[in-house]
Amino acid sequence: MRTIIPPIRGRPTAKLPRGRWRRWMATRFNRKKYGQRWQVETTNSMLKRLLDSALRARHYWSQWREIFLRVLTHNVMILWIWFSTEQVRTIFLTSPAAVVRPHCCASSQSSRITCTR
Repeated sequence: MRTIIPPIRGRPTAKLPRGRWRRWMATRFNRKKYGQRWQVETTNSMLKRLLDSALRARHYWSQWREIFLRVLTHNVMILWIWFSTEQVRTIFLTSPAAVVRPHCCASSQSSRITCTR
């Protein structure tokens, strides 16, 4: 059996654990791979919460197709929400120079405020 749970319980120490499997886990633990687990768990939670947690299909390829379509639907829902917000729309419809420069620099002739740059 393989585990990827970091052995962090107990009193902190710099020494390796004495047990065979605990020592194996402590020396071969991949922190970079484990650090991305929260992203997977969040996505699974969102899929289950928004698009139901049970599959209707009974056969393997039908289940695969249903999961694929749910993931596709979930991605479209995220993009729809992301592009439908007013803030995002204004950021993408303005020029890059207007987004980077502060408001006082955008039209310095008509404004009494001078830019400090």
